[in-house]
Amino acid sequence: MAAQELEIYLLGPLQISLAGKPVSGLVSVKAKALLAYLAAERRPCARSTLAGLLWSDSPEEDARRNLRVEISKLRQTLDSHLLFTHQEGMLKPDSQHRVDLHQFEKIAAALQAPATTPGISQLLEATTLYRGDFLSGLQVRAAPLFEDWLLVERERLRQTALLLLDKLVEAAVQSQDWKTGLAAARKSLSIDSWREQSHRQLMTLLALSGNRPAALAQFETIRRTLVQELGIEPSPDTFDLYQRIKAGAVVPPAGPAPVVSMGSLSPPHNLPASTSSFVGREIELQQLDELLSDPDCRLLTLTGPGGVGKTRLALEYCWKQVGDPGTPFKDGIYAIPLAAVTGGQLLASTLADALKLPGSQDPYQQLIRFLSGKQILLTLDNFEHLAEAAPALVEILQAAAGVRLLVTSRHQLNLYEEWVLPVEGMPYPRQNDLAGWQNTGAVQLFQQRARRVSLRFTLADHRDCIIRLCQLLEGLPLGIELAAAWVNVLPCENIFKQIEHKLALPENQIRNLPARQRSLQAVMQYSWDLLAEEEQTCLAHLTVFRSGFSGQAAENIAAARPRLLASLAAKSLLRFSPDGRYEMHSLLNVYSAEKLAPIEKEAVQAAHSCFFAQYLTGCARDFAGPKEAQAIDAIAVEIANIRAGWKWAVAQISSRKADPITWPPEEDIELLAQYIPILSTFYFRKSWFREAEPVFSHAASILEASGFNHLPPASNAPFVLGILYLAHARHCRALGQNKTAHAQI
Repeated sequence: MAAQELEIYLLGPLQISLAGKPVSGLVSVKAKALLAYLAAERRPCARSTLAGLLWSDSPEEDARRNLRVEISKLRQTLDSHLLFTHQEGMLKPDSQHRVDLHQFEKIAAALQAPATTPGISQLLEATTLYRGDFLSGLQVRAAPLFEDWLLVERERLRQTALLLLDKLVEAAVQSQDWKTGLAAARKSLSIDSWREQSHRQLMTLLALSGNRPAALAQFETIRRTLVQELGIEPSPDTFDLYQRIKAGAVVPPAGPAPVVSMGSLSPPHNLPASTSSFVGREIELQQLDELLSDPDCRLLTLTGPGGVGKTRLALEYCWKQVGDPGTPFKDGIYAIPLAAVTGGQLLASTLADALKLPGSQDPYQQLIRFLSGKQILLTLDNFEHLAEAAPALVEILQAAAGVRLLVTSRHQLNLYEEWVLPVEGMPYPRQNDLAGWQNTGAVQLFQQRARRVSLRFTLADHRDCIIRLCQLLEGLPLGIELAAAWVNVLPCENIFKQIEHKLALPENQIRNLPARQRSLQAVMQYSWDLLAEEEQTCLAHLTVFRSGFSGQAAENIAAARPRLLASLAAKSLLRFSPDGRYEMHSLLNVYSAEKLAPIEKEAVQAAHSCFFAQYLTGCARDFAGPKEAQAIDAIAVEIANIRAGWKWAVAQISSRKADPITWPPEEDIELLAQYIPILSTFYFRKSWFREAEPVFSHAASILEASGFNHLPPASNAPFVLGILYLAHARHCRALGQNKTAHAQI
């Protein structure tokens, strides 16, 4: 007797029928789950796999025994359609059976083949097969591995169905079959009610079919849904469509079928709509595009200090990919904020939640299974405090070859697979090149943000102050935005002075700005708190430097070994230049310097001044020789530090005078004796007479007021005052001030 036809419907609630009649004798949930798994997989499945899938929490022997019981239950009704051996089991390939999933996937594969233009009838057949979520309503207790498999398959098939429905909507629009298109759009929304693309499809179809009021009402529906349930506004694309429908630009066609793109090729995403314009960064966007197009670059970290614009740059790149028909990320582009994630153990569940995967006992494995085989871009924002979880990113890349990760962090992740793109401040007017100052990114950003709070604001009225402000902030976007927010209540000059002295702008009162970004102090404190104590001490000591420093100077003065410097550079707190020097952002310098205790500050300034006195002495050995030009250049590189060291040494004379125990200050006198002749020669060789004259004149006044000319010769003080007079006279004579020069001598 021929076997009766077995029909299994997996798309929607599980339905099993034999010869056209429902199978009623199969009451065991795990027997149903076992049959569904075999039907979906279409391959021989090892008994050990089946036992582990359905009884993963049981000992292996118990799991195998339970499996034998469920197989026996299936055989009582469906034996002619099953093939089980001692090692594996499957649906008999040659038995008379039909599974809706097989037909759905066959049609979907054919319709998604290259150069295929599917017709409405084919699309209707495929989408009709999709009655609902894969095995909806099937709940199998104590089977977490089965649950994970079910959720991954459910999401995969859901995305396939949405893609086919998108194609059906587009085909319906081209043929002006509004009824079919409307039904397809509504079915998409029944699958994912938050999907803006489907709402836009429905709005377009309603408008094209002549129901403009319903199209506008649909916009209000999606807007209310997103605001109430997600706390976000619709995307710019949705707003734009609403405005076009409202303006009457989308109307029923009068002639041939219009060519309307429904954006079916746009990848799914969860990107937040931008609430302000994006300024500049064209070069960085191009670099991002080139790097993430490189097959070898699958983990790219945008590094930079807080407030430099890493997050906004990453989101802008993501939006461009969403709008690019040729984007490689066909399966999705997702932005996942991590600032509120308190530990690395929560990373997997956070990612799974952002991808809208249902809860699971093992979110990591669930995530891996979902990402496997997909072409997806995950943007992980604010990763710096989750450094211990960084190896998990590599595991994701290894398990899912189509995934790319774009990470923003204040410091590098230090992974072998990592590529790093440092993000710096926006271009700002340089003092030696002010042409086109108003077109630099920093100034444009300031203007746009200032006009938000004061429509009367104009650049021309505040030119010099804005230039100085952008220079002080070194193009830091957050600093510029915070400063611009106060132009309606504070004069620009006051804003500049408060930032220059104490980073003391009032805290921004914008409600939805993260606390760590409401003031420059908060930005700096957040970075400071992420440092180890050794790094904090080192960074504070490095504030003694002016206009950069070498690794050797840092190690001698601040005990900053190469490892520490590399760590601070990796955390975007120092900038390392190709010439081997380090620099610190001026605002970070101001902030970190406040962390130094007075005694600690005194000690590091003394070390700084002594080091650069010795540095001058080392350079002076090459004076009057073949390497004199190189020696002069070497001093010029460090002149800002040398000026600071000299200024501190002179100031010590006045402070020591009040303490008879330390007077006369022999060490300070010797320090000045090291500086004076070499600094004088340097100024003379560079013809910097106008700088040298007040430098030596002021120092002579300090020494005279301190009584150097009355100290005994053994103290060396009269000698130092004498060579200081000679140095002053030398430069006065060069300036034509002969009377002053003669008086000094």
